[in-house]
Amino acid sequence: MKRKVIGLVESIYIRIDSENGGSREVKVKAKIDTGASMSSISKRLVSRLKLQLHHRTAMVKSALGRERRTMLKLPIRMHGKHLKAFFSVADRKNLAHKMLIGQNILKLGKFVIDPLK
Repeated sequence: MKRKVIGLVESIYIRIDSENGGSREVKVKAKIDTGASMSSISKRLVSRLKLQLHHRTAMVKSALGRERRTMLKLPIRMHGKHLKAFFSVADRKNLAHKMLIGQNILKLGKFVIDPLK
């Protein structure tokens, strides 16, 4: 099976299910970070999209140290692959990208990173 090659910034489509049974996808530019074990999503984006938060939390190590974060399981589409993965909810207001794709999704989707792409 040929593996999908991705670049350092990719378009991610979050599937949002509506109460009437329909669904829609929201496109978000995400930073690819092979050094991050867990993917993350901005608190503001979670609020804007009215995403349901789970009560699961986890200790996450970031550039700012260790902190306990809420975890959110999201259905996403990335390069044609439909995946469902956990994201930690983080304050990303001062960062250029509202989502970060870490090793959990890179492994799940079996992606290969080409920084020149």
